[in-house]
Amino acid sequence: MTTPDAPDPRKVAEAALDVFVYAPMGLALEAKDLLPKLAERGRNQVVLARLGARFAKQRAEAEVDKFLERLQPHPTAPPEAPAAPTEEAEPVKDERQPAPAPERAKVARPRPTAAPRARKSTSRVEPVVPEAKRKASTALAIPGYDTLSASQVVPRLDALRPRELEAVRRHEVAGRGRRTILNRIAQLQS
Repeated sequence: MTTPDAPDPRKVAEAALDVFVYAPMGLALEAKDLLPKLAERGRNQVVLARLGARFAKQRAEAEVDKFLERLQPHPTAPPEAPAAPTEEAEPVKDERQPAPAPERAKVARPRPTAAPRARKSTSRVEPVVPEAKRKASTALAIPGYDTLSASQVVPRLDALRPRELEAVRRHEVAGRGRRTILNRIAQLQS
């Protein structure tokens, strides 16, 4: 005897036959037509997933470059000028130290006009670059290469000759090893 809430045994048997007998038979008969369609749909999904992953990677690299660019001081920032001593104000004399010679007190030393010194960032450790590498970076075809982000370097690579591209590639491999730049150079060299 069945209770009102219990499923009908005949319906359960019919559902089991559908799942375990009739559906596999129908699938076997339609497999010839369905398998190529399913395989194509699967391929399309994989291609879309790869495109999405590539886009996400490029986006993440761009965000990291922007972040690192904000951490580095800008090379075009003007150097901080020292406060010029005024002649009216008398220097405070410290009895513990001898007074400076009068000629030196009046002469202000000129600050060098070369590129401003980059302040050391405490958030990241800069690698020690040997003198030979520092000279090589100035010989690259892209001025200020070491101060540029990857997003600033990549568009400039198109204008370089093969020899210059190879020099930039070697410099990048020996230095920061940024994949975006190295991938673009590989595309241009092929």
